[in-house]
Amino acid sequence: MDTHLKKNYNFSFGIIILCSVVFLLSFILYNQEILRLNLYLGLNPTLFIKYKHYWTPITYMFAHSNLGHLFFNMFALFMFGHSIEEKMGSLEFIAYYIITGLLAGLFSLIFYYIFGINVLLIGASGSIYAVLFAYAVFFPARKIYFFGIIPISPPILILLYTAYDLISQIFGATNIAHITHLSAFVFAFFYFKLVYKVNPIFIFRHYRRFN
Repeated sequence: MDTHLKKNYNFSFGIIILCSVVFLLSFILYNQEILRLNLYLGLNPTLFIKYKHYWTPITYMFAHSNLGHLFFNMFALFMFGHSIEEKMGSLEFIAYYIITGLLAGLFSLIFYYIFGINVLLIGASGSIYAVLFAYAVFFPARKIYFFGIIPISPPILILLYTAYDLISQIFGATNIAHITHLSAFVFAFFYFKLVYKVNPIFIFRHYRRFN
């Protein structure tokens, strides 16, 4: 796997700024009773099909429902995005971020449409999960301090997130878009298989070798 350093324009920080601006604008417009911007940015089966909101598989990943939603997504991007951008290079990083988020959004849209779930999907978590997946592939032997205390290897964290989202999706434990998270992992997996010609599962199984 080619992991040499490439040109870095710090796009990850730019995404944080963009999402923050969009959230602030949405908050102002909503509180002034001018416009509910998230209805035009969010991904929804009815709005996509009936009202032809064809841009929303891209825009949904830059909108957030509340400050906590924005903070946790952007904090994860702040923690892991720069390292991935340095490895991939900024142009490939932004392509990876958009492609995985787009595919995860489209998969979720199809899933919700088939099962008659009329939700408004917003948030960067699909792309963020793909970034976490990439971090586990590039830096499998590093330690992430879960809750700032518990040291855990990135591949183990991916496994835990997958189990949590899978169980939550099956049993409907939360209103979080777990199917988007899971599909982001799947598309990130195939991205590494096709672009980098590596098997992430092999890396995850033997992560201790990659010190």
